[in-house]
Amino acid sequence: MNKSIARQDGRGINIKCRAVVVRNFASRFFDDQNGGRHIPGSESLFPETVEAAARESGVSAVLARSLFSEIIAHSLARQAAFLTPAAAAHREVRVSYQGAPHSYSHLAAQKYLAGLGLGGRLRGCATYQEAVAQLLAGEADLAAPTVDQPDQALEERINSKIGLKDTYIATGRIDVNKGEALTYINTGSDWKQGFETDPSIGFQLISTPGDLAKFIQSLFDLKLISQDSLNQMKTMRDDEGLGMVTFTFAGKTFYGNTGGGDNYGSWLAYQPEEKLVVAYTTNAKVHPVKDIVSGAIDIYYGKPFEIPAFEAIAVSPEVLDKYVGVYSSPDAPKKWAITRDGGTLFVQPGSESAAALEATAQDKFQLFGGRVVFEFDAAKNQMILKRGGQSIVFTKEK
Repeated sequence: MNKSIARQDGRGINIKCRAVVVRNFASRFFDDQNGGRHIPGSESLFPETVEAAARESGVSAVLARSLFSEIIAHSLARQAAFLTPAAAAHREVRVSYQGAPHSYSHLAAQKYLAGLGLGGRLRGCATYQEAVAQLLAGEADLAAPTVDQPDQALEERINSKIGLKDTYIATGRIDVNKGEALTYINTGSDWKQGFETDPSIGFQLISTPGDLAKFIQSLFDLKLISQDSLNQMKTMRDDEGLGMVTFTFAGKTFYGNTGGGDNYGSWLAYQPEEKLVVAYTTNAKVHPVKDIVSGAIDIYYGKPFEIPAFEAIAVSPEVLDKYVGVYSSPDAPKKWAITRDGGTLFVQPGSESAAALEATAQDKFQLFGGRVVFEFDAAKNQMILKRGGQSIVFTKEK
């Protein structure tokens, strides 16, 4: 940005002051909490915003207004130059946009460029301010406008097209009055309500098996995207496509994806040759979800299937008490507390909520159907945590 400003500096204006004014102005005109999106209605505050930024930077209001008039005029001139047919025929237009390659923002930027009748090279930026900064610095010829929020895109591009009624983005805590399900954990002798992650921590999509099935069937029926786009989604690189992966069940290839959080779990799989959809959701994982989906598909194809016994292994309180304590390891950032409630051990990493462990042997326990395993050696005061093919040895503190 400074290079662009310096080229326009014909009156000895302090370049550092200019940069400060630009930064202060951007913080008012764009919203970092909203991914760098332009704040609606801020155009009407333009004069006041510029003057306030100028006062904070020790620059006169007249100078600030002049500065931004130059910047805007320069930006418009650059865009106009590249929007003329003659220029478009001889130059590759460089477009900056907020987003990542192959994302919805990237596709929207492509559509924006095509709508102008131009071809060019796209460059993703972390924020819209960064995209504008590239424009001002001469590193881009256009800055594509930001796209709609995810909830708007979901409604306009998917729900309204295929009639999904129960699919939306979570915006607050779970509301059972809306049919939303709380999550539960099996303690071995009872069920207790599980931890609820606030949706502000991450993107959470709420749906039902019926909506999931309708979505993936519509996707493969080309009601949402073109055949070329579907082919791109199905092309696997490092075992992943664009928004989907493949599974092998009953010797057949399925396309779809999985999701989950807290003690929720979801699985969506589609077999295109037979148009077979398998959609599964749960709010209380005990048995591995993959095994449930695989078993259902085996039954569908008439293959042998043995229903699991689900027999709980009882460990006496006297033995469990030997494992109770606080464990730490130089290879783990948190201390792990092991507690007992009746005939059940609970594990609590750091300040997180405690989770009930399922006994698989007198000294072995598991979480999430065996994806996380705990082994205790009371004689050595050790606990071994196994997950994802890795093991960490913890020592009980005295």
